[in-house]
Order: sequence, then structure tokens, then C-alpha cells
Amino acid sequence: MNRRGLTTLLAAAALALLPWSAQAERSLALGDYTIHYNAFNASTLTPEVANQHGILRSRYQGVVNVAVIREVPGTTGEPASAVVSGHATLPTGGEMPLEFREVREGTAIYYLAEFRIHDTQTLDFVLAVQPRGGTETADVRFSQQFFTD
Repeated sequence: MNRRGLTTLLAAAALALLPWSAQAERSLALGDYTIHYNAFNASTLTPEVANQHGILRSRYQGVVNVAVIREVPGTTGEPASAVVSGHATLPTGGEMPLEFREVREGTAIYYLAEFRIHDTQTLDFVLAVQPRGGTETADVRFSQQFFTD
């Protein structure tokens, strides 16, 4: 199974969030699926990874990454497609819609959304993730503080 693309992006995000390692790998079980998600500052990506994925590499740009893995006995699972939507709640109470796009690299499948950030800003994310073929939708909620300096 080729997970190179997913591994590259997740590794970059995990390295970017090393001081916050407890938040670097977030996941939620939903039936036969595991939903992995995180948010990070786009400036932490290498220029090559940002360019490969069409991400604006800026300290004022954030990225949400979502991947869905279907459990397969005897394996580490297989990537699954999903319908992903959501928004970020701003400190002022307003909502910023997130537009996810699907990325496929080999057998890897993940969903990315970009958004603007400000220094020391904490955003509350509310995502709905429904694996295609699944009957349930996961309600994913998490907060992330961003730093631009």
C-alpha cells in the first residue's frame, strides 16, 4: 500500500507541532473507521511539500488535514474516501467556513482545507466526516492555537 503522500504530509504536520506533540496526532474511532485530523501553520511545510499540494506557504495561513482509514484485519488499514465539511469558530464568535479538497496520491486519500490565521489566535474547529459507504457521520471538534512569529 502506497502511503507516501499521506505520510509526507502527516509527518510534516507532526514535526511542525513537535512542542505540542499531544495534539500532533489526533484521531477518532467511528465504527470500522479511524479518522485522523490535525491543524497546523502552513509555514512549517517545506517549500516542496507546499508546492506539491498547492498550499500557500505563509505564517498567516493554516491548514486542516483529515484522513480516514478503514480497518482491515491483519493490516494497518486502508485509506477511505469521505465527505468532509466544517468550519472554524473565530474568537469573536463568527464562523469561517472550511472548503476541503480531496488529495489522492497512490492509494493515499486525505482532505485539506486552508484558512487565515493571526498570532496567538485559538480557533475551535467543528468538522463533519462521513466515510463513503458508511452510515455514520463523525462530529469532530477540537481547538488549536496558532503562532505566526
